[in-house]
Amino acid sequence: MIGSIGFYCGEAAVRRLCAYLIRGIERGGSAILSGNMAWERQPPDLWLRGIGNRQWMCHVSLAFDDSDKINNDVLRVVAEDFIARYVAYARKPDIRQRISSAVRLKSPLPKLTKMEHSRSYEELNHRAFLITRHYDTEHRHVHVAFDCQSILDDNAVVMLKPERLNRRLTELILRQLEADYQLKPCQSSWIVREQTGRKGLPLAPYYAKKLGFQGMTRMRGVILEAINHSQDWLEFQNYCKRRGITVEKTGERLVYQCNGVFLKPRQLGKPYTMEEIGKIFDERAKVKKLQRASRPAQEPDPAIHQR
Repeated sequence: MIGSIGFYCGEAAVRRLCAYLIRGIERGGSAILSGNMAWERQPPDLWLRGIGNRQWMCHVSLAFDDSDKINNDVLRVVAEDFIARYVAYARKPDIRQRISSAVRLKSPLPKLTKMEHSRSYEELNHRAFLITRHYDTEHRHVHVAFDCQSILDDNAVVMLKPERLNRRLTELILRQLEADYQLKPCQSSWIVREQTGRKGLPLAPYYAKKLGFQGMTRMRGVILEAINHSQDWLEFQNYCKRRGITVEKTGERLVYQCNGVFLKPRQLGKPYTMEEIGKIFDERAKVKKLQRASRPAQEPDPAIHQR
């Protein structure tokens, strides 16, 4: 499993996160697996404890190996178990020493006792959380969002500082889940890079392992070239196709395909999204329209009238 963790603070950030998690439910792009939130068809209006300017939300994306035989029920159980373990470990007073010791000795994190594990599971009822599965990429993954503050203890924020401790704790918990649920071990690129002492170019992310880092760099260059040499979407798609990249417009999104690998624009960067490219094409269309309007009207040829 690969896990990416991040934190969001404040009402506006939390609402954006919720909108992203449930976006696409009506068209089948995502599905809610579990949660105790109150939401509507649009972005959620209410957390169990309410949304405040000081509210911290944790968001974790869990990706699974293609060889794992899992369904939505297994994904839900694993995601709920992750929340329970993360909250239980993060609240331990000596968790920093435990993480440092596990990383230094390359050993697993000491397991929770049965009582600690069960108590953390029971606390899910007192903590706002949401688990969704997205179908917008070819690999199986779930998004987990949970409130860093329990409604029973509003002052306790389950978040470690500095931020790298949260990433390390996430990786250690994922190793436990892989062993307990018999999932294929799969580590993120930054962990592999750190363990191998690799220098120079970074490792390609898991979603572009077939392309490699050099392939992604070339792909970005070709797309930027196509943007600079195109006036509209049709020219852009044709230019990319000639260079071996297929660009498909699915509703309000773009999907890039190169050498059998599908990539979303945000995996390449903000300049490659439909919104940013559309702004460039709209600006060029306006300039072209102004140029046409500013051209003087051609005077009719007098020889034509004489005929």
